[in-house]
Amino acid sequence: FVGAISGRDPDNYKNGSGQTVPFTSQDLKSGLAKTEIMITDEQKLKFGGVFYRNDFVSNSYYQTLESDIFTANYHYRPKQTDLINLRVNAAYSDVTMKYTAPYTLAPVFPPLTSAGRNVNDLGRGFDISNVSIVKLGRAVWRSENGLEYFHDDVSTINSTRQPGFGVNPSGKSSIGGLFSQNTLSIGMF
Repeated sequence: FVGAISGRDPDNYKNGSGQTVPFTSQDLKSGLAKTEIMITDEQKLKFGGVFYRNDFVSNSYYQTLESDIFTANYHYRPKQTDLINLRVNAAYSDVTMKYTAPYTLAPVFPPLTSAGRNVNDLGRGFDISNVSIVKLGRAVWRSENGLEYFHDDVSTINSTRQPGFGVNPSGKSSIGGLFSQNTLSIGMF
């Protein structure tokens, strides 16, 4: 098991002239955790997580970004055959960006309307692949085959003033595929 935690809370920075630049501070916290489990000498599982939190100013707003990413990996490679070298990977992510309040104290026209914007992206996916190697005298055939699927579900509130209207629409996106890559080498290397 391996883990790490990091944090930074820098104040506003000073430019080359020694002037403090307002709204450049942030409050950053992050961490990761990983573990590997050897099921047998031919099989292993890996689990991981990456966690990120940051409060900062950007695009005229105080913002908070939160990200949690989890992964799981399985690998099976039996010693008695070159026909199986199986890998299965899965991932899940939850990323949220929030605009909390405008950072300017001066009146703005038109008034800033993105306070309360909240964008959340839930992502999940997997891929499965297997590599087979067949040796026929001096010829070696390598075949990698698999499938993959990934999906994102984005939900958005563009502002507390106009929740259903704005530049960041809600939506879903999915992509998947099958793949096969085959090579035949004769007397090479």
